[in-house]
Amino acid sequence: MRGFYAILALLAVFGLASCHTSDSRVSEGEAGEAFHDIDEILTLYILPIELPDEIHGNASDRERELWRQDWPMSGARSVARGVTDETGEDVTALVSEKKSDADFYFKLVITYIDVGDEAIRKGKIVGNSEEGWSQVLATGTLYNGSNGEIVAELRFDQSSGYQVSEPFHNDMNNLGQELGNWIQSRQ
Repeated sequence: MRGFYAILALLAVFGLASCHTSDSRVSEGEAGEAFHDIDEILTLYILPIELPDEIHGNASDRERELWRQDWPMSGARSVARGVTDETGEDVTALVSEKKSDADFYFKLVITYIDVGDEAIRKGKIVGNSEEGWSQVLATGTLYNGSNGEIVAELRFDQSSGYQVSEPFHNDMNNLGQELGNWIQSRQ
């Protein structure tokens, strides 16, 4: 019976270590001219994510090409899901290819992205090393669609590691959760 409990404990340790990520952090935020409108955010449209010219990390040119096509919209969906989940659906985040002229919208511009190295992440199932982890630095601007004024400009620093096979979506979901948390904490 002791052997059974030892195996369960070992599996729990590996399970916890295999999906570790760092918390998304709003490193800085600046209120805009429409900051007073933050209480009115019930629906938030997430525009396609803007990627930087270069994607760093261990990836082939083909992978980078596919990511450039897929990530603007799929990343926006991950951010939207993170916002909606974090706010308990108090703020409904939806994806839109164009700016809303009635509700609020959010534009995320990634200034630096490193996809890390999946082989290194897989080899680091125990410990606190962040070697091979992804890193995303981004600026997000929250707008009031009815007047085009900036509600706030936020800067994010996000990373994922261990057994996360595609850290970009994890990073975008966590970033969306942080955005949702930031909105709720100011309403």
